[in-house]
Amino acid sequence: MNNRGLLHKVMLAVILLCGFGLALALPQYKKYQDVRHARHAVLTLKDLAVAEAAYFEKNGFYTADFALLPLKGSCSFDKGNGAAASCGGYDFSLPEANVLRAASRKYPQWFELSLSGDGAECKFDAGSAVGARLCAEVNSSF
Repeated sequence: MNNRGLLHKVMLAVILLCGFGLALALPQYKKYQDVRHARHAVLTLKDLAVAEAAYFEKNGFYTADFALLPLKGSCSFDKGNGAAASCGGYDFSLPEANVLRAASRKYPQWFELSLSGDGAECKFDAGSAVGARLCAEVNSSF
């Protein structure tokens, strides 16, 4: 066997090892991203709750237009979006008079935060393995 054949075999082995490494690492990275977005959604809900409380003190009612609220976080909601706004893979809304909601655009999973002072509650459709996993990951960190 000559050196050229050996070089091809070594290169094939290197390419296969890189492929297996990517195949193992990519799903873990996607999981990390999903959990990071979910945690960010909960933090944004908490920021919205504080801003809604200040708005309520000033005006006597909550607003569904998040552009009217002074937010400190990294999400900025455009004026004119109405009752729903998007940030970080989640749609934020005020579906009831005192409940904020962050619904995932990717999975059947959402967070609800009562403006009466209760903590954020993670919910998901029955039978959703991803929703259950995301809720478990996020609940363990807060």
